[in-house]
Amino acid sequence: MKRIIENIYNDILEISDIKFQEKAWLQNSENVCSSFTEVMCRLFDDNNFDLFVDVNAKIIGFDSTLISELEILRRLLNSYKEKNNDSDIIQDPKWLVIVAQAKVVIALWDKIGIYG
Repeated sequence: MKRIIENIYNDILEISDIKFQEKAWLQNSENVCSSFTEVMCRLFDDNNFDLFVDVNAKIIGFDSTLISELEILRRLLNSYKEKNNDSDIIQDPKWLVIVAQAKVVIALWDKIGIYG
């Protein structure tokens, strides 16, 4: 479980950081190669974000505010219509709403200090 918590935190952190996305998604720099598709697959498939939000977040001690913000982020991610390429995604105003929501989640998560 510790590793999954860390992985989910890191994926949301990536979603919250446009500058990182520009480097990793578009330039393959920062010694990291990532993309919109990769972060979504990691978050939802590899780390079962749905189960985390619905069950595990409460078990590990997340408060109702953070869980509500995670639910909002999940809803936004699930409703997002992927663009033709990562460059278009990073510039999409709808993606910027998701980035802002991910920042809210990270700020609350940082306050409680649970990383694994």
